[in-house]
Amino acid sequence: MKIIALTPQPNVFITVPIETLVEAGIGPTDVIEIYAEDDKVIIQKVEPEVAESFVCDEDCVNCPFQIVDCAHEKAA
Repeated sequence: MKIIALTPQPNVFITVPIETLVEAGIGPTDVIEIYAEDDKVIIQKVEPEVAESFVCDEDCVNCPFQIVDCAHEKAA
């Protein structure tokens, strides 16, 4: 297990081994959601019916799948 100190940045990149994602049934084209619960960070695949019905309108601020700026919005 790696222990790292988090810096006061709005986002942190954490590597996840491919084998772990494969074991969880998450593929390279799957939409995922990330949230915290009970002192854990949970990464899970978005339900197929939700992912399939979503159409990107390039409004990153209100995107249900993203909380960081994307290519369509400039960071302040």
